Amino acid sequence: MTISYKLRNTSTYALDGTTVQNTVQDILYKEDGVVKLAIPKDEGNSDYQNYLAWVAEGNTAEAAD
Repeated sequence: MTISYKLRNTSTYALDGTTVQNTVQDILYKEDGVVKLAIPKDEGNSDYQNYLAWVAEGNTAEAAD
């Protein structure tokens, strides 16, 4: 099983549909290339802690599109 992560930017828009009001970044957890879970950047989240440990081991997440 190959585990990897990808950063994802998600934007919310104003009522006009074009003006970006806010952008939030989360992390996609992937197994064998398939996205299994979206992880918020929350220190209290155990999946986020696993991601931080993975990065501390010298790994790098794929950049956001």
